[in-house]
Amino acid sequence: MDLINPAELPQNFTNTTAAAEILGVRSVTAYQACCNCNKKLVIETSPILTCSTCGLKQNMKSTIQQCYVQLLVQIKESKITVTLFNDILHDMLASQGKSTLPITEETITAFLLELPTITSITFNNKTKIVESVQI
Repeated sequence: MDLINPAELPQNFTNTTAAAEILGVRSVTAYQACCNCNKKLVIETSPILTCSTCGLKQNMKSTIQQCYVQLLVQIKESKITVTLFNDILHDMLASQGKSTLPITEETITAFLLELPTITSITFNNKTKIVESVQI
């Protein structure tokens, strides 16, 4: 019996796309990321930070503020926790004319909970990472 290579699976086997309602915000995590590889930095007392992923030495003003959000959404009869990373969150903010909204737990939580029903959300079935959102 021949097995299919997982890389050859159709996208609808590995992703879900559906309408969703945001039920709640589990967490909003803001962090500083490396300006070279965008990986999370460990903030130390030293004024010079070294990225543990790419090794770049940089000062705090060179870093990039990133965040990710874990949301509880309802899709049909299922409740699922999904993760939105910085790029998707910024796309959502821009689509609602709120690109300049400060990235704090309070402002992001309020923004997400005030959204209308999401007309389309696509996420990876295994990792639950959101790949796109249409409001």
